[in-house]
Amino acid sequence: MNILLGQIEPRPANPERNFHEICGFINGLSYERTPKKVDIAVFPELVIPGYFLGDRFESDEFVRDVEYWNNRLIENTKKWPGLVLVFGTIVTDGSVGEDGRLRKYNAAIVAQNGKQIHNTGNMPYTIKALLPNYRFFADSRHFFSLRQYAEEKHLLTDDLIQPFEVNVDGSSMKLGVMLCEDMWDEHYTLKVGEQLQRAGAELLVNLSASPWGWMKRKKRHKVVRSLAERTGLPLVYVNAIGAQCTAKHFLAFDGRSAIFRKDGAIVRELEFGGESALWSVASPDYPSFLCEEEDEQDELLLAIKVAMKGYLQTLPDELKKVVIGLSGGIDSAVSAVLWRTVLPEDRVFGIAMPMNGVSSNESVDLAQDLAERLRINFEVVPIESIVKANAEALGIKPGTDAYKSVQARARMEVLAGRAHQLGGFFPSNANKTEIAFGYGTLTADLRGTFAPLADMTKREVYQLAQHLNRVLGNLIPQEIMRRPPSDELAQGSRDPFVYGNADERGFHDEFVRAVVQFSKGPTWFLEQYQAGTLEEEMRLPKGQIATLFSDAQSFVQEVERLFGLLHNNFFKRVQLPPAPLLSRRAFGDDWREAHLPLVFSREYKKLKREMLKR
Repeated sequence: MNILLGQIEPRPANPERNFHEICGFINGLSYERTPKKVDIAVFPELVIPGYFLGDRFESDEFVRDVEYWNNRLIENTKKWPGLVLVFGTIVTDGSVGEDGRLRKYNAAIVAQNGKQIHNTGNMPYTIKALLPNYRFFADSRHFFSLRQYAEEKHLLTDDLIQPFEVNVDGSSMKLGVMLCEDMWDEHYTLKVGEQLQRAGAELLVNLSASPWGWMKRKKRHKVVRSLAERTGLPLVYVNAIGAQCTAKHFLAFDGRSAIFRKDGAIVRELEFGGESALWSVASPDYPSFLCEEEDEQDELLLAIKVAMKGYLQTLPDELKKVVIGLSGGIDSAVSAVLWRTVLPEDRVFGIAMPMNGVSSNESVDLAQDLAERLRINFEVVPIESIVKANAEALGIKPGTDAYKSVQARARMEVLAGRAHQLGGFFPSNANKTEIAFGYGTLTADLRGTFAPLADMTKREVYQLAQHLNRVLGNLIPQEIMRRPPSDELAQGSRDPFVYGNADERGFHDEFVRAVVQFSKGPTWFLEQYQAGTLEEEMRLPKGQIATLFSDAQSFVQEVERLFGLLHNNFFKRVQLPPAPLLSRRAFGDDWREAHLPLVFSREYKKLKREMLKR
């Protein structure tokens, strides 16, 4: 049979556009691009409304609109005789949920010849059984699960988890349809795939809206192999592409839709971000597909670009102009190159903003060199007069921390003013390490409409710079790669952290990764230091800890200082602009914080006393 893997980009909150996108792909692949007839067309989870919509799901008007386009799509299958259409969407049954609102289901609909098909349990659709409620997922906030439905109706889940019996080219076939998390069942007691197999399913179909993440592809293949071993069934996996926003993050969807044999081997797999494809599934002996190992930096760059394009899609065309502060440093350089990869050169504007007596001539020269390599607009706007006027008006003395803040805010005034004049926007160039410790002025360098580097430590920024130079041709001058990081708010200033670089890790970068991505607390750092295993655990160069800390007391002081900075600067992080989600855990709705006091545990205090006694 011929299966259309409908790997498309759903536009969030635009069901009409998504309806036409689905119809266009089916029409094109059925009658224009190939003479083959489509037997089964499968599209992703929540392909009609989009997945990450915030509380738009709570709008009854929006839900009614989604259901209208659901029905239009079901009716449209009359135009495709014999084709079995499977797609994910919102459905309702008119009942009221426990929150007093219209009850909604994250569901999959199966339709053929203008009619909606019921499964063998007499359900008109299949309901997502396992609702993820971790990281940025909040399915249970909006949807009623199949498990809840079964409990309410006093039914067994086995009665509801049933295949759809469809006609494929004159023969009856039972499709076992699942929704995303229903396949990732390792830590759940309910095994949807196994129940579908027991109920007679001959082919499993998984509709997903699964964002890209580090090593996600390998994890996915492992999950499918496990499912195949347990069920002995082949599987069709269809995932979305494009970007969707959780409010704080733009998530990149990698697609990677695939067909798996019953032994878990891959028959075919689409590329990261590739469009829909029509594939034939012949027999269980169909040769397996050789999966090339992905390059981590290639995948990271693709994810960032998808997220940035997702942000740009939210803007009208006339506002798609970016004004970037170019400091001659690594962060602004990488930011500029990234924007240049998603926007034409005439829509990227670089501005150097030197301060007399503080900024070096080298900074301006490197900023201009970068702009020339990128062939973008460039200008130099000195900020001395702005700083002087503001400082005098406020009675702020040169050389103070307040004076540094005036300089930082002056830079943002220039960027905001130019963005307004040009009819564009300005981004924040801040990285994750700076953001963690609050090393930035809230109303200055932490401002902007988008922050492409906010989920990357300083070392990861250097690594990306190296990769960009490798694939795009040395756009970032080597002098920028080698310069010691500086905010240039005082003559000869240097950043007060030991960052990593492209070749080795640094303590402060790895501290942020340990705390945010792996939930390590203060006690863990003291335990590892005392055991002499901290460098190994943090994968630091040998001898770095001894170089940085002369004794246990200086180490304890630094740990407490860093946790203090982390806690005290929550108010800055909560006001950050949106960013691509790239790491295992990102600030925002992925790593949820509250404005809490810094309190060390009894265990920590005891260990600290023991260490300092020695």
